[in-house]
Amino acid sequence: MRSFVPAIYDCTVAVSKNQPRPTMLGICRRQSSVMKVQIRRHQMQELPETADGIGQWCKDIFVTKDAVLERYFCMDSFSDLPQQDIGRPKKSFFVVISWICVLVYGITKFFQWSSLLSSWEGIAFSATFLVLVTIVMQILIQSSESEHSTPVNTVTQDPMEEQLLQ
Repeated sequence: MRSFVPAIYDCTVAVSKNQPRPTMLGICRRQSSVMKVQIRRHQMQELPETADGIGQWCKDIFVTKDAVLERYFCMDSFSDLPQQDIGRPKKSFFVVISWICVLVYGITKFFQWSSLLSSWEGIAFSATFLVLVTIVMQILIQSSESEHSTPVNTVTQDPMEEQLLQ
């Protein structure tokens, strides 16, 4: 990969203790959640060449990441460096609007072509299908929430390490 990948990005994501955890259900319900992200760029030339060296580098990165997360949960900041607000890009907004227009146009043309909405049976079929899809999506979203998942069983003696795992 060294010949065509110029860098590796190390991303650390954390949610403040006083913020709600982001879930798919929360996103669908349009509930906001503030997340902090720290991104570090590592040039490919700076990385070790051997497999053992890469393995040790990865271990060192995760030890550093644990220390950064510990600092974040204690001080609510990744480091002393100034934070950079990236805002909301306008390009992604226009992409979403464009896709919505294409999908609405396609669905409209499909219904005109199929004459599905020209009879009561077609309207009932469409409504039943939409209700079933909504119910199935709600069930899948609720089952994917972290509160419903099985917690990892870990045995630790260090209270600081146990606090990091929670």
